[in-house]
Amino acid sequence: MKTYIYIIFLLAIVVATNPASAKTFDGKNDIEVITNTEKIKAKAITIETYIKVNGFNSYKSNHGHNWQFIAFKKSTLPEFNEGFAIFLDDNLKRFAVGVASEKGIQKCCATEAGFVELNKWYRVTLTADSKKLSLYIDGKLQNSIQTGFPLDFGTEQVLLGGREIMPNDGNLFEGRFNGTIDYVKVWDGINIEKDQNIIPDNLSTLIADWQSQPGCISSPVQSDMQCSVMPNPISELAKFTFNNNESSSVKINISSINGINILEKDLGLLSSGFNEFTLDLSNLSSGMYICTISNPYRTTSLAFEIIK
Repeated sequence: MKTYIYIIFLLAIVVATNPASAKTFDGKNDIEVITNTEKIKAKAITIETYIKVNGFNSYKSNHGHNWQFIAFKKSTLPEFNEGFAIFLDDNLKRFAVGVASEKGIQKCCATEAGFVELNKWYRVTLTADSKKLSLYIDGKLQNSIQTGFPLDFGTEQVLLGGREIMPNDGNLFEGRFNGTIDYVKVWDGINIEKDQNIIPDNLSTLIADWQSQPGCISSPVQSDMQCSVMPNPISELAKFTFNNNESSSVKINISSINGINILEKDLGLLSSGFNEFTLDLSNLSSGMYICTISNPYRTTSLAFEIIK
């Protein structure tokens, strides 16, 4: 009887500390895009992630700084300034958050050095507005700093696991994440968790909710074969766009979230660069589906939703 209880206890620990939905990023090629986040123009924002760090080694960024980006949205500047960023400082083994103004003024704050342990789950939360930037870990305030400028967000999508889509050895701006992400939530407004009770402000609205499991609308990106679909959700016609890394034959596959093949199509030989095609999906019932686009060198997939 004691043995059974002990086994159940161990199973409970495994379930509690290893979310089944979590996605592991390899610190080299893996990156994800949260779709429909290009129009974020919040005056105040909250980003909450549930993550663990698997290694203090990855494709680094920014002139030798050892930074791994967990969640990143670019500002309007052509440089890689962050509209917001949650990242890991490898050198000091600490979490940090940052925002920047339209004039390039950057503000960052971080946990104490040595805070981060490998293979331990953390709920990391950034809140920011024109007055203050704050960093919370597991609902507890770790650090804050005055901002003194309005938040500034560009038209790029929110990236998870890095701050540039294209993997390019030696690139200064990749900052790939070597770790695991279970979920990411973004609120338009200040929304923190204290003593296990959600305390949002009156204007707080959930504007992005990503989780690495069937049913989430996110676009996994492998290497430089970017892909997207418009609109999403879909009722009838869908336009898929992807970056063919070199001139090659391309195939597509539509499947259910349970892995059942629904449609296969050979697009033939396509030129390098961005290509697009339109599919009539009016015969599909409501639900979540996966589109896989592949050539002889790369494969990439994205999830989309059908609504009738």
